Amino acid sequence: MSESTVIDRGVPVAYGFSGQDLRIMALFGILVFIGGADSQIITPLLPEMAKDFGQSPTDTNSLVTLYFAGAALASLIAGPLLDRYGRKNILLVGIGIAALGNLLAANSSSFGLVQIYRFWDGLGSSLASVAYLTHMSDYFPYDIRGKAMGWVTIGYFGGYTFGLPLSGLLAQEFGWRSTLAVYGISMAAVLLGCLWTVPKIPRQRTAINLHTFARDLSDFHRQTQPALAMLIYALIGASTIGFLAFTGDWLFRNFGYGIYERSQIFLWCGMASLVFSPISGIWADRSGKWLPSIIGSIGITVMMPVVAFLPGHPMLIYSGFLVLAAAISIRQSPLLTLITEMVPAERRGTFLAIKNAWTQIGAAFGNFAVGIVYNQGGFPLVAISCGILTAVTVFLLIRYIEEPAPAS
Repeated sequence: MSESTVIDRGVPVAYGFSGQDLRIMALFGILVFIGGADSQIITPLLPEMAKDFGQSPTDTNSLVTLYFAGAALASLIAGPLLDRYGRKNILLVGIGIAALGNLLAANSSSFGLVQIYRFWDGLGSSLASVAYLTHMSDYFPYDIRGKAMGWVTIGYFGGYTFGLPLSGLLAQEFGWRSTLAVYGISMAAVLLGCLWTVPKIPRQRTAINLHTFARDLSDFHRQTQPALAMLIYALIGASTIGFLAFTGDWLFRNFGYGIYERSQIFLWCGMASLVFSPISGIWADRSGKWLPSIIGSIGITVMMPVVAFLPGHPMLIYSGFLVLAAAISIRQSPLLTLITEMVPAERRGTFLAIKNAWTQIGAAFGNFAVGIVYNQGGFPLVAISCGILTAVTVFLLIRYIEEPAPAS
């Protein structure tokens, strides 16, 4: 029996969820909304920051690297911390660090301090991300976890769809400092909401040390299901980030799509994601998580190369990206829910943290590799390569991954 089946969740009031369930889902949805936008917002702010601090574009680009360096470090330490000190405690610490990082960066007088605080932001955001995911995995029973994940994932796609454009407008009107300050204040508000609303999950371990972590790391990579899940997420990171890395440049160079046209494409993709994300969660709880994970992955495999060979007519380009966005949304929450039951609850935090680290490693590799591929063969070769990587995940899912029984 998994731990989530013995937690008092209250009386269901809507769609099988209690009032407490709905409040938790709303808070986590807001958290991932802010986190999704916060992870990317620094990029459009770099020119203004370079001007204010007298830095070169290369120097200011270090803020992106430092954010993800902090996130990668957090992924390595989050698992043992979650299993040792409890999900809620690390969730609050992570949100607090991210909020403080944004607020301090917004008021910094030197570029060096902004670099430090951006690292803090990545560290805290990653801790919070692994913590909320692990908390949901423990709290919601497996038979409704897909639906819960689907609703919370709306916030993730919403952050990219609405959070980034709104943040850009805020920066344009009031400066880049105002954007970071708003993120800091918003995270502080979420921190208070989580403090009052999110219940504590009992600590899974009474002791954790380097030897225990090394043993878990070894075990996860030797066990078929967890090891292949981490490989799948490394491939997902490489293929998704690799495909998106040069999409904007391809649309501009090949079809002359300006900022407005490119923004509209991603806006409508985000809208499609907002629709299909909860639908995929409901579907997953009814049919099992395995099938929609495969269907979504097959759709991505097909649509990545198709999009790259479409003519430049807006109707065709928009339609192709919409279908691709729907496929990504269909895969997202069922696959994430599927892997949460691959290990026992007392080792879940460590496993999900290591999975996140592999996703980031894959993304970093994909971002580097496609630069070479793009220069040699253009965007169609990039899309074909990313489609092949996704096809490998389809094969692994069909051949090796099974719908897990609830973790004991």
